Amino acid sequence: MKLKKLIGDYLKSTRMMQIATTVNNKPWNCTVYYAYDGDFNFYWISKPTSRHSKDIIKNPNIAGVIVYDQQPPQKAVRGLQFEGTAKLLTGKEEETASRFYIEQLNREKALLEDIRSGENPHKFYRIKPSKFVLFDKVNFPDNERQEYKL
Repeated sequence: MKLKKLIGDYLKSTRMMQIATTVNNKPWNCTVYYAYDGDFNFYWISKPTSRHSKDIIKNPNIAGVIVYDQQPPQKAVRGLQFEGTAKLLTGKEEETASRFYIEQLNREKALLEDIRSGENPHKFYRIKPSKFVLFDKVNFPDNERQEYKL
């Protein structure tokens, strides 16, 4: 199975990820709902006052994890880790993010308008991954760690 297709299948099967930021050697982790595009860019919304949003302004380097839903007694590890850069979106990039987010997460069509008006205190962010590490003992039993660079 091609690695790029398998990563795409993982992304289709889940909508939550954990992202990790760091500033001054102090790491922080949080969970967000995400949407993605064909280039594996991730989009999410957060309040600019949240710790991870403030961290991204100071240090855009980010890491994340998407765990494939597994139920016992399954014993094979499956998960997706990534690293890349994140940023607060504005203008056309914000419009692009909103289209993916609204469609994939079934959100109200007025989400972007509500954000821009200030009625909704969130902002759109994007992660541009540079590398994925897939752990998948189901599809790769002899070498479960697979790396995919973008």
